[in-house]
Amino acid sequence: VTGVDHDAATVELASATVAREHPNVSFELAGAVSYLGGAAAQRFDAIVCFEGLEHLAELDRALTLLREHAERGTALIVSVPNDKMLGEDNPFHLTKFGYDEARAAFGAFPRLVMLPQFLAEGSLICAPGAQEVAASVTLEGRDEPEYANHFLCFVNFEATDLERVHDGNLQVQAAPLFTRWG
Repeated sequence: VTGVDHDAATVELASATVAREHPNVSFELAGAVSYLGGAAAQRFDAIVCFEGLEHLAELDRALTLLREHAERGTALIVSVPNDKMLGEDNPFHLTKFGYDEARAAFGAFPRLVMLPQFLAEGSLICAPGAQEVAASVTLEGRDEPEYANHFLCFVNFEATDLERVHDGNLQVQAAPLFTRWG
């Protein structure tokens, strides 16, 4: 596993912490676009980029390079936020993705499966000493990808494998400390 970032302090911290504890993990100082276009990127079976593309000044070049990797058989897992729907005004996002923009950006990728990611809110009522939690989640006809919080793009994966493994997965963690802080 190789992590790539253009910020030297981030690479130094990750190398001193994560890489020290995991010998199969390393970090390199490089810009995303130059790294994707270099020889080093050719050695990977998969490329993962969570919420990074919207920060790139050379988005079109990055998408072209990612598509070229995909066409050679490299698996891709990429996510972008739905800034347009959320009305988010993040000054660090150079590209504002919405549903249509995400589909257009990844539409030419081979074997693409785009999954919407919805954030959820809920309530947990818990008696003192409770040991188990019962929960159910339903979309109730609200599976509307254009209103997703993020779009996850999987390239060079079998759609049936994604459906079997990830039919619907909700991770919930009660966080009283966060509530107290908030």
